[in-house]
Amino acid sequence: MNDILCQHGEELVRRLNEEEITRTKPGSGSYLLFGSRPSPQSLNIKFGRAFEKWFHQAVILGNNDYEMMKCGVWREIQKDLDLIFRDNQNKVIYYRELKCNIDLDTEKIVSTYEKVLYIQDHLRVKFPEYRIDVAILAWATYDKEEITAQSKIKKCSRHGVPVEDPSSFFDLININISKKEYYDYFRHIGKRIGGISE
Repeated sequence: MNDILCQHGEELVRRLNEEEITRTKPGSGSYLLFGSRPSPQSLNIKFGRAFEKWFHQAVILGNNDYEMMKCGVWREIQKDLDLIFRDNQNKVIYYRELKCNIDLDTEKIVSTYEKVLYIQDHLRVKFPEYRIDVAILAWATYDKEEITAQSKIKKCSRHGVPVEDPSSFFDLININISKKEYYDYFRHIGKRIGGISE
């Protein structure tokens, strides 16, 4: 795996460890069972947000001529664009909605693919000379065949939003990260994240 990308992840973990992780509170089942401890939900959200930057860096480090576009909230549509970049030579804009957990409840999966379609429509109007390529990048498993929530993948696909895995994404951006490297790396990252082993 690319050394710069590995170091970038280490820096993201350092920053993540500086943040306070919400603890379970009275009134939750976790608190009832285990007392006050770091909330797995809070950790997942903070981890997911932090590592969006890792995927940005992967695009930059890939053997490609892609140009990163402004990620974050686009005021004209009041939507947060997770990862967007373009291929100016072939006139393609790639938008990826990053999801560490694709096993969302019914309402959340609908709002996710509707958001992607809304952004796609906006990009088609704003950049008519470009083909718009959108997908949900489900990055918690290297191959999407390993995802247990296959019904969610099919639902997104039926509504015109494909679900992409890291394996396909790394091919797209032309960076060499094997399945073993990917899992070994994130297991290492997991050991570096503080506040979860109590």
